[in-house]
Amino acid sequence: MLNVIAIVYLALLGTVYSAVTPTGPGPNEIFREGQPCKISWNLDTSNKWKSFSVDLMSGSNFNMNVVKNVFKGMDGTKGPASYSAPCPKVTPNSAAGEEPAWTTRFTIASLAGKFTAPANATQPDHKPIPWGVGHLQGAK
Repeated sequence: MLNVIAIVYLALLGTVYSAVTPTGPGPNEIFREGQPCKISWNLDTSNKWKSFSVDLMSGSNFNMNVVKNVFKGMDGTKGPASYSAPCPKVTPNSAAGEEPAWTTRFTIASLAGKFTAPANATQPDHKPIPWGVGHLQGAK
């Protein structure tokens, strides 16, 4: 079953300190493939984050891999503080740049709402944070 532990990764397209603060998705959130996945953040008040991107990431805390780019070039100093796009089909379905900021792990479930437990119960440093390596369906 498709079970991806994913992390939304906000990466600055330049060299500045993290000022765009992710606010969602939050812990234990589950999104369904093909349904809207909402990403939200607080705007940068330092006026430095003029362009940032969001990537769907997967893997252990120390070895994240890009699953899919969600968007590039968003101005983090003004405008909307959220973005919604259809969740991609990923596998497995699970809670699986410079100066990055990220949200916690969340699950992309199958369209039927089904998901499996993450493949790994602990991080490589033995912290009890479950994780797995996900990817888009049909891609490896």
